[in-house]
Amino acid sequence: MWTRHASSFGLHLLPCALALVLCVAVDAPADNPRPGDPPPPSSPFLGPPPYLDVPYGGDSDPDQLGNNLLDLWLPENVPPQTLVPLLIFVHGGGFDAGRKEAAYGTNLVPLFLEAGVAVATINYRFSSQLPFIQSSNNPHLISLLDSARALQFLRFFGPDLGIDPLQVAINGTSAGGGISLWLAFHDDLASPDSPDPIQRQSTRVDCIGPYKAQTTYDPREIKGILPGTDVYLDPYLMAIYGLTPEEYQQNEDELNTKLDASFRDTTPLTYLDAADSAIDVFMHYELPFGHPDIHSPELGRYAITGEPHIEGFQHETFESLGMNYLFEIGDDEDEANMHMLDFLLAHCLQSIAARATE
Repeated sequence: MWTRHASSFGLHLLPCALALVLCVAVDAPADNPRPGDPPPPSSPFLGPPPYLDVPYGGDSDPDQLGNNLLDLWLPENVPPQTLVPLLIFVHGGGFDAGRKEAAYGTNLVPLFLEAGVAVATINYRFSSQLPFIQSSNNPHLISLLDSARALQFLRFFGPDLGIDPLQVAINGTSAGGGISLWLAFHDDLASPDSPDPIQRQSTRVDCIGPYKAQTTYDPREIKGILPGTDVYLDPYLMAIYGLTPEEYQQNEDELNTKLDASFRDTTPLTYLDAADSAIDVFMHYELPFGHPDIHSPELGRYAITGEPHIEGFQHETFESLGMNYLFEIGDDEDEANMHMLDFLLAHCLQSIAARATE
């Protein structure tokens, strides 16, 4: 069964103002060499595509290098001098499991390649290696920051591979969907003064396709969104902060105070503001409303409408910002992928994709 809600939970989509204008103003990649900079990194994309298990950096531990790899697939028969859009797939697994190969269990890759869109799938490090707890010497949020690094890496090398670095969409499932939301709404993580040209690349994106995503990772909010349930004690949710459900339940007030900043850092909606109003969002869930779960569509509706109101929390919402979105519920992921492709091509990937298939 499928249900569909477009912008304003009505029956229409709000188009971008002009079909040939990017939906978000993303700064051009800053990759020009500067005096005193080390030599730019050489391309790891050797030979013909696809490129599999390409290391993208961000992990200095040799035992964990497998967590910072990506695959890249390029469409065929692209006209000369044409740059194609890119879709980045981020796997789920509660920030503690999963691999990039999850994308290959659906029609995602061949579907987008046929439409003239390149596809990358990425791995990232897990919260079990470093919990998402803020401290002065802790590079927390490693799953999120690794994904940002992969985006910057693909933007840096993209033009030499025929990829437009300004036309990038991110799709992910569950935790991967949360990462797509977090990257889209977070202020740019680029470091303009870095000697590393990859770190100088923007982390802003034009459009996202989160599936089964958690729009907040704050157990206090989840408790309010799904009242009368124990979803806020989900073991994977607790684990990203280095906790068990029992530990949190026994010390809830104390931990809410201690981890307040960490909960808010991890939550995508923390960063949603007027600068994000032109981002296009295709949001998909499988479960119907009224089935409490960490993948419940109520979590998506909360981002869209802000309902229910939860004391102590006030975010911008898709509707308060007039954002263009499509919200769907359905149990066929292949069909969802087709709907997402249609949505992206109709909006922020439209003009480049059209040229790529001429």
